[in-house]
Amino acid sequence: MNDLLLAKTIFHFYPGEVIAIVEILLLVFFIVVNIVDMNRFVVRKVKIKTAKKIGKKSVKFVLLSDLHSKEFDKGNKKLLKAIRQCEPDFIVIAGDMLTATSRKNNSPAVSFVNELTKDYKVYFGLGNHEYRAKIYPETYAGMYDDFMQKIQSGNLTVLDNDRVTVGDLQIIGLSIEKEYYKKFKRIHMNPEHVPELIGMPDSDKYSILIAHNPQYGESYFEYPADLFVSGHFHGCLIRLPFIGGIISPAFRLFPKYNGGLYQKNGRYGYVSCGIGSHTLPIRFYNPGEVTEITIEGTGEN
Repeated sequence: MNDLLLAKTIFHFYPGEVIAIVEILLLVFFIVVNIVDMNRFVVRKVKIKTAKKIGKKSVKFVLLSDLHSKEFDKGNKKLLKAIRQCEPDFIVIAGDMLTATSRKNNSPAVSFVNELTKDYKVYFGLGNHEYRAKIYPETYAGMYDDFMQKIQSGNLTVLDNDRVTVGDLQIIGLSIEKEYYKKFKRIHMNPEHVPELIGMPDSDKYSILIAHNPQYGESYFEYPADLFVSGHFHGCLIRLPFIGGIISPAFRLFPKYNGGLYQKNGRYGYVSCGIGSHTLPIRFYNPGEVTEITIEGTGEN
């Protein structure tokens, strides 16, 4: 009781000073949590069931997005170790392994992808950074072609509005135009635009749609893929427990599809919180993410 009385007395006589101390403590807390989360990652495990045959009772893949040439340690050994411990059948990349800026050294992204393709089949959908570097080769000094040449491998399949069939699976990579990535102006996407770009999936196969920008999750759910995977929002600059993403890197408040597993119309979507960051180095209560996704279907082991 005496302590409470003392606190009330201090606040009564020095309200400005007390508020200033609280603000400083909150700022220090934000900085410390952000530094910690910027330099760590977690492995999240997700299971999805399907009535479709997928060749065996389950297929496991690791979903990665938004590395932005981040290195957690030399050669990203810690990150690679975590991926190998998942023992995936293959890897899906939902874009933005590199950062499209002349000031960024993208060699960590090159070496990381090359390490992945030594051991796994990798299916790479483009993010807005790869797409931007591709359509503006003069601006980015041939960055896209140079990157793709350096990661070329028999185990790598780049899906730029393209698809590949892997047994009973079909993996489709969607690359939407640059206007759909505007920061302060949201462009409406008609649901028919997705099939206009990539056609319809094979209904006999379990289809995975790689669609980097989750802002258009409603259109992806209209498209008859069994699962779409995205990234782009980095899980938002700030995430809070039980609430989720607060503000995206594109400065959108409470984006609907900001991180985690979603279900609609009997289909699923998973939005990765990504691994790295760019421009704004903020990941508050939002460590990097490696996602292990297991699809459980019919079939024999």
